[in-house]
Amino acid sequence: MPRELISTHIYRYPDGKNCAEKTMHTVKAWGFWGLWASLYDLVGISSPKTLMGAASRVVYINTPVLIGATVFSSGGCIIGNMRGKDGPLNHVLAGALSGAAIASYTGRTAMGIRLGVILAIGGGLFKSFQQNGVKLLPVVEHKEQGMFHQYHRYFGPGRIEEAKLPPTYT
Repeated sequence: MPRELISTHIYRYPDGKNCAEKTMHTVKAWGFWGLWASLYDLVGISSPKTLMGAASRVVYINTPVLIGATVFSSGGCIIGNMRGKDGPLNHVLAGALSGAAIASYTGRTAMGIRLGVILAIGGGLFKSFQQNGVKLLPVVEHKEQGMFHQYHRYFGPGRIEEAKLPPTYT
């Protein structure tokens, strides 16, 4: 699960393709990080006394996060479909739209402008890096070896002859 939350599904397909999948993954990933921010707020900052107070803080913190993630991912995809191009400009515009949506929801224009600028610059840079092959969050594939190298064996009456065991197990 954690590897999936830092992966960039939004860049897996060109802009304008598979919009629903991109949006669902982005909302799921940012919803997870929003829940962590809510937990931090509940434990370290607001410390509500009732369960209803805690639930309202979680909703209060997560709603702008989910709105921003939804508008960013679906906006970038729709803009890419409308422009017919796959490029950083789609994500710059999506970041600006996302900031505007958050400002509209929260009623804090200055915060929305700052978030829009940050998301626009970040989205454009990430897309540019993705297109040029720069890996900011490399995904390392680890082979599951297990504690006793059980992938070399099977639970039958003998050994798999093709398995090459490490020298210490021969």
